[in-house]
Amino acid sequence: MDDRSKQMPQVGHRVRLNTDVPPLGLLCGDTGLVCSTWFSPVTVFEVEFQQSGMNCPVRALLWQGQIEDDEGFDTETNAECLHT
Repeated sequence: MDDRSKQMPQVGHRVRLNTDVPPLGLLCGDTGLVCSTWFSPVTVFEVEFQQSGMNCPVRALLWQGQIEDDEGFDTETNAECLHT
């Protein structure tokens, strides 16, 4: 794991899901924008996803382990999806 994947995403960062979130129709590999960070009682990230064909965005509260920084993402070599 490199240093970039260990860094905490910041508001305004583009992130990529590394797991499916079926109740919201989100799939591993979907990208979104971090809208806010919540710190109590644990750190979670509010991420907005604009899904193709949908009129409104989907927002999700996600753990740091469910997302990774999208900068420099290479579909051939980057992290595997964690299907649950």
